[in-house]
Amino acid sequence: MQFRKGIDRRQILSVAGAGVATAVLAGPVAAQTPSGFTAQEKANMQVIDDFIAAWNAKESAKVQSLFADDARFAVGEIGKTPSFTKPNFGGMLDGAKSVSMVVTPGTKWARGPVVTHERTDKIVLGNDFTIAGKYIAVFTLRDGKIVDFIDFEFERPAKK
Repeated sequence: MQFRKGIDRRQILSVAGAGVATAVLAGPVAAQTPSGFTAQEKANMQVIDDFIAAWNAKESAKVQSLFADDARFAVGEIGKTPSFTKPNFGGMLDGAKSVSMVVTPGTKWARGPVVTHERTDKIVLGNDFTIAGKYIAVFTLRDGKIVDFIDFEFERPAKK
């Protein structure tokens, strides 16, 4: 399967794998709970749920509070595309006419500090420019804050 801008399945898996490798190298994983996720993994998933809720409510201060000071965002691999940093999110959100991030039910997953999901976005900026599509998101968290947020676009609505 080929993704937009030359991003293929292997690159997505390598980035996700790097996050899992980070989790393994960071130390032993706590015992799994009956639901299959550790308490820390559940807490990390809650941070991402809180991020999505704050984003959709256009609460830029809350969104920024969920990011570490050194947080980065990129579409595709960090370092290969221009990245956003923590302050960029506030400006983008404040300047948007409307925003919508909807996580596809049943797609959330966590392992150690890594959380992933599939999501559909629609962001209408102040100049009526629309960013829309379906994404696989990979988040890495540290101390309850988002450090890396990488989106891999896999579907964009057809232009009319």
